[in-house]
Amino acid sequence: MISPRTTDNGTCHSRKCGYCREPGHNRRTCPSYMTTQLLCQNWEVSDARLVGWKQDGVFTCTCENCLKYQEYNIPTPELALKKIKARKWPKVTLINKSRSVIYLYHVDIYVKMVRYIDPGYHYILKYPTPFQKEELDNYMITDNDYNLCCSHSEINPKHIRKLITIEYGTQQEFTFTDKNTNIMDQWKEAALKSHYLLKQLERLGANQNPNYEPIMDMIQDINYPDHDEQDKERAGVSSAFTNITAITGVEN
Repeated sequence: MISPRTTDNGTCHSRKCGYCREPGHNRRTCPSYMTTQLLCQNWEVSDARLVGWKQDGVFTCTCENCLKYQEYNIPTPELALKKIKARKWPKVTLINKSRSVIYLYHVDIYVKMVRYIDPGYHYILKYPTPFQKEELDNYMITDNDYNLCCSHSEINPKHIRKLITIEYGTQQEFTFTDKNTNIMDQWKEAALKSHYLLKQLERLGANQNPNYEPIMDMIQDINYPDHDEQDKERAGVSSAFTNITAITGVEN
């Protein structure tokens, strides 16, 4: 850890790096200096050169190490680091509070799935490199699975939940809930949740309690309409689909 030093007027501040003149680190840990110790990837090991070589006074190599050296050292290490710190990494958070899976697709020449987001989960879309001010990227959220890759013409507009344009400095959060349901579906959901809770009371022995026994007897007279496992799943109660994990080619 770098110890602070005190100026003549008593102000305390961190020492500056002897290479890039930025505070908070020394020459040994300087990100700019470390790039100068890399090897150019376009040379054989026997003829290896350090990065940063020029031809006729111009940087001509475009290997990863040479580009990294230029990024951290040109025009000077101090100015290069300040420019890097000023960059903006976009960050978009997607929260699925609906009862169905939603799908995140990257929109380019083709529409490619990035991942799916299960109900009750969230996903943070981050970039490994910062955006330039004129740079854009486009995504689409759907409630239908269009496989790992498809054409634009295959997407049905009614399944699009959100179109997202990401640009320099984007910091957004999107929450997805269920679409509007009709009154019958709302009553079905309420009835199935009530049915589930009453069954749990019965399982816990409420019908053997003298105070609850008359109520539990009346519950036996309630006739619930026909319903299936999908109805239970949509209502958020235990069903045959509970804890089933689908195996796909997308990272979960």
